Amino acid sequence: MNLYFMEGKNMRKYEDVKKLSVGNQESKYMEMIQRMNLQAIGYFIKEGSMIQIDEDSFTKRGVKAEEELEKNLEELDLSQDMKNRVFDIISDYVFSKEEIQFSMGMKAGARIALLLTDQSEYDI
Repeated sequence: MNLYFMEGKNMRKYEDVKKLSVGNQESKYMEMIQRMNLQAIGYFIKEGSMIQIDEDSFTKRGVKAEEELEKNLEELDLSQDMKNRVFDIISDYVFSKEEIQFSMGMKAGARIALLLTDQSEYDI
């Protein structure tokens, strides 16, 4: 099965996309895409993981993260203007990363759906 990705109005083969690199290192995002397969997901579901699951809601986890950031900025003993500037810089960075991770999640979901509905006898 060949997987394709949209790039603007053009389709690119997965094999071509995965060759993309940043500098001389393969993109960590492409590495994540390469790890997305039914065997890995099945193993994770069956065997579990060592991560700690946070059972709080998205909202509560977001509030806790903001409170922790504000507390850490407070401890830096900066002027209010500098704290605002640092917060804006951090926010811009986080929003960019958030957008990438959300897109990666959508790609992962789409890829899983393709793999689950493929008539192939392979699960990779």
